[in-house]
Amino acid sequence: MTGLPSEPVFYFLGIYMHPSISTITRMAILIALGISLGYALLEIPNVELITATVFMGGYLLGKIRGMAIGFITEALFSLFHPYGPSPFPLFMAQIVSMGFTGFLGGWMRKKHSFWKPWHFALAGVFSTALFAVLTTMSFVWTVHMRWAQIPQSFLFGLGFYILHLASNGLIFLTLIPIMVKKLSFKNK
Repeated sequence: MTGLPSEPVFYFLGIYMHPSISTITRMAILIALGISLGYALLEIPNVELITATVFMGGYLLGKIRGMAIGFITEALFSLFHPYGPSPFPLFMAQIVSMGFTGFLGGWMRKKHSFWKPWHFALAGVFSTALFAVLTTMSFVWTVHMRWAQIPQSFLFGLGFYILHLASNGLIFLTLIPIMVKKLSFKNK
């Protein structure tokens, strides 16, 4: 034997993770599902299932693994986007907000019997609002706008923000409670 660990060891955000092969496989499936659903709905502006998939990744596998699922899913989706990769500030805003979404899913997992469908809807709206704020702020920085122009930038995108918030609120209100009841991965 060469002294290698008998199971995979990952170092993520200062934490050593020792996931089993089945956990790694589940993470990979959720990452692939998120990316695939992102591409499937690409032509419908601001209607997407990546956020819900990442949230479920956190809910099913925990906060840290959910955060990793969010980072990796959004990084791969953004890097290999058919319209080209995002500029670096936008890219960072996207992966940070999706990482938070996965973390939020894992956080909500702790008191799973407490949550009602409207709680999930609020989580979806909050995650989407964070995504909108971070990506808009990064856009302002990317194109070298003055910070005083941020309100105008938000106003310009208001219709898209409303559609994105409403669609994710509805997705989280209807689909997430069903998936929470039907799916149960044991965290190994």
